[in-house]
Amino acid sequence: MHKHCLVLEGGAARYPAVDFLRGFSIFTVVLMHLLQSFVPSLPTLLYQAAALGGTGAHVFLFCSGFGLFYSYLRAPVSLGSFFSRRFGRVYCAYLPVVLVSALVPSLYAGADRLGALLSHVLLYKMFVPRYAESFGMQFWFVSTILQLYLLFIPLCLLRRRMGGMRRLVWLALGLSVGWWVFLAVTGLYVERIWNSFCLQFLWEFVLGMAVAEHLHGGGRICLRRGTLALTAVLGLGLQAGISLWGGYPLRLFNDLPSLFGYGALVLLLYHVAGNAIRRLFGALSRMAYAWYLTHFLVFTLVFTCCPDGIAAELGFGFAAFALSLLAAWGYSALLSVWMPKQKEKRI
Repeated sequence: MHKHCLVLEGGAARYPAVDFLRGFSIFTVVLMHLLQSFVPSLPTLLYQAAALGGTGAHVFLFCSGFGLFYSYLRAPVSLGSFFSRRFGRVYCAYLPVVLVSALVPSLYAGADRLGALLSHVLLYKMFVPRYAESFGMQFWFVSTILQLYLLFIPLCLLRRRMGGMRRLVWLALGLSVGWWVFLAVTGLYVERIWNSFCLQFLWEFVLGMAVAEHLHGGGRICLRRGTLALTAVLGLGLQAGISLWGGYPLRLFNDLPSLFGYGALVLLLYHVAGNAIRRLFGALSRMAYAWYLTHFLVFTLVFTCCPDGIAAELGFGFAAFALSLLAAWGYSALLSVWMPKQKEKRI
């Protein structure tokens, strides 16, 4: 470990720094959902500060692109194998949580509950505004990640035709910026199905793929503490300024400073943290998807009988957070038995 520089050496089997990014990002996203959705007595300043946790979704998408492509480069797989294994695992883990959530009356207020449930099962909720956040606000992310999974193999083939990742990164950034402009001009940014469509985040997913290619090819990344600190201050400062005073549609362009500012902060924390903290967030990384799927359901059930008042809400919040971790651990263990990792058919 270099004292003043975080170094990622190419060719490693695994990158603990990426695991830390993924684990920390899911931690802050879950914490944000808890504070903003279930603690109404939270002071305004803390409520606004909690919104920073949602930035973890950008890092999660970056890590998804990195992990998928690094694995692909080490062991290329066929299109059919990718969909039956990777896509299938995401969908099959998602479906049981939706089925249970559909039994909770407060998680959907519409009269067409069966239609809402079918929109999840048949994956058309990502195109119907009233179903976009049915049975849990966190499910928007599942739609987005499934869209990106559908694009992954075509992106790999396109990268090959374009002669490398550099052009693909610029293409993805151009498509995302074009999408932001389109939403700003049309006013469609107010709808979740539009502002969370895969093109909104394509650039950061492909950026993760580019970093994976660099490291897989033996490249070395050296990030100085001072650079990370400056990037974190500038990125998060710009993000906060746009969020507080910019408003929509300017917020559509906030993803760039959000990813770099938040990502730099987390990498800085990783660099200065002790081994115990690193292991903790590494463990959270391994059950990140299970935690993301189940936490809102657990929070809803725990807060069903919560009395008013900040003290009671915080007490229930602590209990709900702990129970959500327990549920995620149990569900993650169940998934590992139900869907054990299998070797994929290579190409």
